[in-house]
Amino acid sequence: VAELTRKYDVYFILPEGASYAGDREVLASWRRLLGQNVLELDDLGAVSETIALTVGLGEDAIGLDEGLGDLAELGSTAGASVSKALAKLDRGTLVTAEPLDGLLP
Repeated sequence: VAELTRKYDVYFILPEGASYAGDREVLASWRRLLGQNVLELDDLGAVSETIALTVGLGEDAIGLDEGLGDLAELGSTAGASVSKALAKLDRGTLVTAEPLDGLLP
């Protein structure tokens, strides 16, 4: 995990309705590994939107408010759930293109 988090933004998304959703022990274990990058999502149907906006934020390609606006413009009703899940992320780190030794060409 240390090597992954050194080179990449790694997330764990635990949506409502999934196994162990809301389980404080499971969340604490993941937070020890990934810190703020453990996302609790209150809508199982908002996983795709959350991933898409998380990638955009991580690549510094879009801001949270702009991304939420884009979701609404596309007719998505996931905005409130996505906003709640991503609101506490510190965007100080970006995804890097540096490959892990031996895992990527």
